[in-house]
Amino acid sequence: MIGTADLITAIVAAWNASGLNDEFHVFGGAEVVLYDAEAEPGQSYPYCVMEPLGTAPVVTTRMSGRRETRGTPLTFVVVAKELENDSRTGKELAATLAEEVMKVFGGHPEVPPSATITLSHGNHLITQYQNDYGMRTMDDGVYEWYVLYNFVTDVPVA
Repeated sequence: MIGTADLITAIVAAWNASGLNDEFHVFGGAEVVLYDAEAEPGQSYPYCVMEPLGTAPVVTTRMSGRRETRGTPLTFVVVAKELENDSRTGKELAATLAEEVMKVFGGHPEVPPSATITLSHGNHLITQYQNDYGMRTMDDGVYEWYVLYNFVTDVPVA
């Protein structure tokens, strides 16, 4: 695997190794809670969609030896809904789960990131937390929390 596909595979592996699936399963959810770009129709809540920010990776440095440093902007969108057996709102549940994502990938104010991102070709240099914010959806009780990152990698290119 090369480039962005390698990075996505490594992020999913880090997610699976981190225990984030269990954090989502506490509130219900299907066996699969992390989706790449789009959730399946009828997906049970809560879940998370990892999506690009609409831009291609940005090459920041080209080096001799056919390597380049790239910044790949990605967003984790945590989607949660009010639960009958929980007094918290969809917004509170989405924020709680987004906080767990930040503990793993970065951005939490008190917990350093724990994720290890290992590429098949190249190196993960740093995950830069950019921002996070919540947004109500058009569906009753459903809330989304966005956590934005820039994943910086050093990858070989021919």
